[in-house]
Amino acid sequence: KFCQVTFPTMANVGLSPMMCYKHPGGQHSLTKYSNTFCGTSDHVIMLSVGTVSLTFTTGFLALCIWAACKAPQFSWQGQAAVKFLFADFRPDVAWFGIVTLSRGLLLSLPSVAV
Repeated sequence: KFCQVTFPTMANVGLSPMMCYKHPGGQHSLTKYSNTFCGTSDHVIMLSVGTVSLTFTTGFLALCIWAACKAPQFSWQGQAAVKFLFADFRPDVAWFGIVTLSRGLLLSLPSVAV
């Protein structure tokens, strides 16, 4: 459960430095941190940390997709390691754990794309 709860948070934290809005004066600042202007050195540091966070988040999602595809071939210890993906679902729809996991990333994307 911990992985499913923290995944959307990590995706949102990773995407927050990419959400800028335009001031009437022409400058851009971050939506969450309005005192940080886009393009400044503080923003570049935040983008770097956000990119690293998104890299780990996307890597974790890719690892979970791989584990979901290979889980029937795992030993019982391997299946116990990825139990958080399958525990809440019937065996015939065990892949739905990937859908619920990726929901956090997909819910954060529209606010960046706008």
